[in-house]
Amino acid sequence: MGLFHPLGWGCDGGGRASVLRMRDRAGSSGRGAILGVEVAILIGLVLVSWGVVNSTLMTLQPGFVAVAVLVDMTLTAAVCHYLLGVRLGGLLAWTIIPVMILGVITSRLLLPAHIGGDGVLPLVGVAIIECTVLLLVVLRIRTIRRGYLAATRAGAEGFDALEAGFLALAPSMPLLAAWARLEAQLWSLFFVGWAFKRRPAEGPNVFTHHRQSHWFTILGVLLFLVLMEGGLVHWWLHSSGHTVAKWVVFALHFYGVVWLVGDMQAARLYRSSLVINDGVRALDVRIGLRGSARVPLSNIAGITIGSWDRAGEGEGLIALQGTANVKLSFTECNVYKPVLGAPKFVGSLLIYVDEPDGFKQMLQRSAARTEVASSS
Repeated sequence: MGLFHPLGWGCDGGGRASVLRMRDRAGSSGRGAILGVEVAILIGLVLVSWGVVNSTLMTLQPGFVAVAVLVDMTLTAAVCHYLLGVRLGGLLAWTIIPVMILGVITSRLLLPAHIGGDGVLPLVGVAIIECTVLLLVVLRIRTIRRGYLAATRAGAEGFDALEAGFLALAPSMPLLAAWARLEAQLWSLFFVGWAFKRRPAEGPNVFTHHRQSHWFTILGVLLFLVLMEGGLVHWWLHSSGHTVAKWVVFALHFYGVVWLVGDMQAARLYRSSLVINDGVRALDVRIGLRGSARVPLSNIAGITIGSWDRAGEGEGLIALQGTANVKLSFTECNVYKPVLGAPKFVGSLLIYVDEPDGFKQMLQRSAARTEVASSS
């Protein structure tokens, strides 16, 4: 019986499992040896770079030595890691990035303090890492495209499908895929957000979340402070002659502006609504970039109006300012997707709605119609 059992029980299944375990052990020992060789090569690169830094060549050509050490610690180390750690050792391609970051730090520690002390070398290292990330994306664009198309065929749209494409590139790193999607979404909202259409379009079953929360006022004040502070700091660094620091601070402030404007656009564009999906009437919750959930009306056991500033055990919270005014209790656990992180199953969901009383009445009327339709 064990010979034909689908789960492989019996003597034959046990023998097959033993063979597989032996292969796994052999594969693990082989990968360990490969990674050990890689570590030895990387240590050798560090020692060679240290020897060059302490040689007479450093006094004769300090700039050339500094660039050579930086390239060795980043590009050469990345190539070594790709050929050994990724291709032979089975590690993820994205592990090249932390290797290059460690290379930038190591080169900074190896070189004398007066070489590249104005911040040029770290900036060059960051540029090399950025180019490597773009190269990885270009080389694996087909994988991203396959994941994106599969998600669109499954019903996902826009940036949700793009996140699925990033996840296909790094299946074991969902947080990285969510972060890449968030970055792409923020920059898109910043540059062309005003051309995006509201999702969903205006209608009686659409609910907003930003008009009564004064979130735009808060974002406007923060945006004004960032622009004023950034302008003053940029002017002071420029007048003091700190050129590299000036542009670093400018880049940080500009990135902050992108986040603020992108979040403002998302709060305006992404709203909640009542939808019919595969014949099932449901509440599609989407509050800016905070999170989303799709709740069948038949799964809503109760609707409570109040005030909550934190989620308890088994609860999810989606609100622009972190304070919710409606609690949806479920008969069965429902999936809730935060903007970063894996989906979670929760027994209730805390959300903020501009008009909680109208929201509650609309849900109750829709749920009553659903019950009448199902009973008939």
